[in-house]
Amino acid sequence: MRTLQQIREALKDRRLSVVSDATGLHYNTLRQLRDDEDHSPSYDTVRKLDDYLEARENAAL
Repeated sequence: MRTLQQIREALKDRRLSVVSDATGLHYNTLRQLRDDEDHSPSYDTVRKLDDYLEARENAAL
């Protein structure tokens, strides 16, 4: 599982509306997670994003 910092880095070059549609997470949740270092997301949010990033990484292979 990726760290929160790794997820933040991965979100920097992604269209949050696409990530939101794919994960079911609200756009503002993603924006806050990406942009606010003090934001502490729930485990479920981190898990969904890690699963999403893992699936995209595997699809690129």
